[in-house]
Amino acid sequence: MFGTITKTSIQVRCTNTPSNLSAGNSGLIVRCVTTGSDSGWKQDNDFWTLTDLAPNTRCTFTVQTRNGDGVTTPATSATPVNTLNSRYTLPVDPMVTCDRATGNPAYPSNTVFTFTNQAGWGQGNLQRYDYGWTSDPGPTYNSSSWSSGALAKTATPLASST
Repeated sequence: MFGTITKTSIQVRCTNTPSNLSAGNSGLIVRCVTTGSDSGWKQDNDFWTLTDLAPNTRCTFTVQTRNGDGVTTPATSATPVNTLNSRYTLPVDPMVTCDRATGNPAYPSNTVFTFTNQAGWGQGNLQRYDYGWTSDPGPTYNSSSWSSGALAKTATPLASST
């Protein structure tokens, strides 16, 4: 079960609290397969917070328990299963700049607008931006993805209506 997730941390705990968790040598351990970190053997099922992560990082977790005699169970599967045992940290804040003022300035046809992702691409940054670009004043547009380098888009003239 997951708690608070930030750009640099994830809270996680066992979905079910084992019975007699505080008896004898009983305990549970949460491991992050991605980083090799673990909670250490605990006799409670409070959230463990994994810190010092990069933004936009997928972390996969396993849990293992032991009984009062110190006998351990096999760890849960480390294979990422949708959202059952893995989560991404939050991405960095989007930060796109354009080499031209946007809004309502009048630009001639075929003016090129170059957009730059100041936050960076890939692990620890952003994977992609989804954007729309249209020459129609209406609400419909075709969407595309942008995932590397700078993005150059050319303004085209509006179709004249007669």
